[in-house]
Amino acid sequence: MAIFYDMIEKTMEVFMDDFSVFENSFQSCLSHLERMLKRCEDTNLCLNWEKSHFMVKDDWDMPFELMCDASDYAIGAVLGQRQDKHFWPIHYASKTMTEAKSNYTMTEKEMLAMVYAFEKFRSNLIMNKSIVYTDHSALKYLFAKKDPKSSEGVYQPRKPLKFSRLAIMGLQETSGQGEVSNRGLKRILERVVGENRVSWSDKLEDALWAFQTAYKTPIECTPYKLVYEKACHLPVELEHKAYWALKHANFDLKTAGDHRKVQINELNELRDQAYENSLIYKEKTKRLHDSKIKNRVFNIGDRVLLFNFHLKIFFGKLKSHWSGPFTISQVYPYGTVELSQPDGPNLKVNGDLVKHYFGEDVPKLVVPDL
Repeated sequence: MAIFYDMIEKTMEVFMDDFSVFENSFQSCLSHLERMLKRCEDTNLCLNWEKSHFMVKDDWDMPFELMCDASDYAIGAVLGQRQDKHFWPIHYASKTMTEAKSNYTMTEKEMLAMVYAFEKFRSNLIMNKSIVYTDHSALKYLFAKKDPKSSEGVYQPRKPLKFSRLAIMGLQETSGQGEVSNRGLKRILERVVGENRVSWSDKLEDALWAFQTAYKTPIECTPYKLVYEKACHLPVELEHKAYWALKHANFDLKTAGDHRKVQINELNELRDQAYENSLIYKEKTKRLHDSKIKNRVFNIGDRVLLFNFHLKIFFGKLKSHWSGPFTISQVYPYGTVELSQPDGPNLKVNGDLVKHYFGEDVPKLVVPDL
């Protein structure tokens, strides 16, 4: 192979111990082939004429045979046909795998070699009978495995999920209105669960009931009334009123339909009024917020708290987002500050994510020896 160093990937390709000459025209291929044979004669290299095949043409009446193989770093394939029990190669193809593909399992590499071979020799294999050879037993098992049938039924797990009560870390990826509701539920859960945060799922129904029946100042009503157009009552009160409603119920479909249309129109009016109230409340809140904005000045040596809105450093969905305290070691222009911590590297953050810390250090818990 070293004697063809100036021809490889220019006029010829090498696949293991096989050589292939390529070019755009047939005359150019003959010229390159003559040059390669001349190089063999000059270096006293002998060719096995029983294995060397020149100008083998495709026989479209015979099936094609595709031999695929894969190594740790490359894949290859040979396309040929069998005549008189002898295999005659027609085309060779090989490719070096990328760093990501080299991490595949051996079964995946063999499958990758087959996919590459079918894409490379697609013009020869399409609409023709093909035989694929591979040396990996796992592929033979996959090919021999029967496809699942719908008549066999769908497998249903009998054991409940072990992690059915786990929750993911909160990321603000939904709409703004949905985030407002989630934030309200989170505040209620923080006050209900207390220190035992493992039982948050048991308190979820109570927190949801409290959120639905709480009076909201922006819309000047409760979320329950906004949906059902009536105040929320306890089940004891509903039981007494249900008997009274059945005695005076009108089962005429036309009358009941007209009454329902009136209720839907009244519900739309209630929602429009709640929307107008929310706009008025937002304007008042903005004016109040803007009036309380003060310029925060940070100096070197000040102790501050850091707001972590992604919860990637300090884990805990129901815990406080403020962590620290940290000490400001450097103040940069345009609001950037550098925070130092005793047991970690310095952090550069935006000044909007920190606030002054006015508390005292919490003493460490000392457990006496028993």
